Amino acid sequence: MSNILQPFIQYLPQLSESEKHVLYYLENLPSESYKSLSLTKLAEATNVSTTTVIRMCQKLNLSGFSELKFHLTHITPAADQQVITESILDSVHYLTAETAIAQYNQAAKMIQAAKRIFVIGVGLSKVNAEYFSKLLMQVGKESSYIYESHIAGLIAKR
Repeated sequence: MSNILQPFIQYLPQLSESEKHVLYYLENLPSESYKSLSLTKLAEATNVSTTTVIRMCQKLNLSGFSELKFHLTHITPAADQQVITESILDSVHYLTAETAIAQYNQAAKMIQAAKRIFVIGVGLSKVNAEYFSKLLMQVGKESSYIYESHIAGLIAKR
């Protein structure tokens, strides 16, 4: 279950199938749409009655739909922010770990020793790959930038 509905996991066994369906629907809903969500819209979208939604809220130990909506719009972003912050910190710790530094040094030695370097970037990494290839050329390394995955596969087979 996502971070959004984490506080309600303990109540899952008490929920009916219809109520669980509503909860899972909320889990998959983009967080931007919580503000405009109404009780009627939620009931219609999940093909349940408004009473089912209210009963679900009560089983989640909430006073009603308004409190659920408050939780989704106000409490959730802070929780998501904490998860994002922890993820970034984990990445920074990994990147600065001794093993990572040793791997960077090894990669630098391999680049230094190579006669020709192929830099492959597909999707979001295309821009970074192109930039890195140009940097290599500026320091006198023969470099080719490849942005098509099928060509990368052909080169890898050589």
